[in-house]
Amino acid sequence: MKRAPRAPAGGARRVACVLAPALAFAIGVCDAAPAAQSAGPAASAPVLPPGFRDPGIPPALRADAPAGTRAHALAAMRAAPRASGAALDAQVQGLLRESFDAADVKRRGALTREEARAGGFGYIDRHFEAIDTRHAGEITFADLQAYLARRAAAH
Repeated sequence: MKRAPRAPAGGARRVACVLAPALAFAIGVCDAAPAAQSAGPAASAPVLPPGFRDPGIPPALRADAPAGTRAHALAAMRAAPRASGAALDAQVQGLLRESFDAADVKRRGALTREEARAGGFGYIDRHFEAIDTRHAGEITFADLQAYLARRAAAH
């Protein structure tokens, strides 16, 4: 006498519930990929909401930069020595500080949610309540660093 197949155990069922939507998404992305490739590289670039920009991309490397400027910036980037460890951390902190200071148009040493949004800090805008632990309606660079350290420690 043959038995009917058993349903997966609880853990396997949970994994299946997580993997099924991911697989459906991947299939949808793969189906859309040929259309995006045929439309050219600009069509496949991620679209940011109005007012947002990726502060990690230098202006010379952005899609709207002149082609000659982009080529020169790419060549300079490839020729630059690679940083790692503490040097990389210092470099990232310096770039983050420069972007933070540039968004601080009133030069108060703090950003409101609106200033963060206008300065292209979508990440700060989305996590503003968690970063603003003092509930002051503005965040300092130290607040941002503390939040990032808490996030890093949690992962």
